[in-house]
Amino acid sequence: GNSITPGEVVAEIMSNGKITSKTPLTFYNFSDPFLPQNTKDLVSILEELDNRDFTNVVGLITRTYTDRDTLDRIANLRNLKPIVMVTYAGYENKQLESAPNKMRIKLMKELKMRGVPVIQYLRPLVREWIEEGQIKRARDEASPYIEGVIMSGLRLTPEIIRKISRLGLVVPYVPGYTNKYFPKEIQEEVIEAYKGIVPVYRYTSCGV
Repeated sequence: GNSITPGEVVAEIMSNGKITSKTPLTFYNFSDPFLPQNTKDLVSILEELDNRDFTNVVGLITRTYTDRDTLDRIANLRNLKPIVMVTYAGYENKQLESAPNKMRIKLMKELKMRGVPVIQYLRPLVREWIEEGQIKRARDEASPYIEGVIMSGLRLTPEIIRKISRLGLVVPYVPGYTNKYFPKEIQEEVIEAYKGIVPVYRYTSCGV
């Protein structure tokens, strides 16, 4: 295929004048960096940048538990500053979240043990889907392992609406499709739930 090698990724980063040591980096955003087919290349890219004394923050967004060797190698980076954002809103409904909840909490715990900062990515928060007590339960499960929380709603494109309908889920009410819809009362509920525990951020960039 026309896939890019880890060496080509590193060369592209090095030759890109817009990337400085203060530019946060992220990889596999359109997939998941911790999927088994991605971890080998991910670690190669990170170790190569680390060997070249890059000190950038690297944000990795995942919902997948990965093997301990990958976690060890991420934890052993000397110069890069990895932050792992684990998507976890505590939904029990398998149609909403197929990846097992307990494996995500295990991932947070394993990262914490290795000294890698973890942020809970509390998303998608949708009024029609959230169950009674869910936000507090997700907080209690994740809070021993996290440095902060990023909360987020749902962007509803026509394609996503079709997908939600196919799953037989309630299609959330959204006034417009240009932005993520994230009702203020849910945001306030999250801020209240995490008060005095960890900081809550509204945007990924703020959390990073």
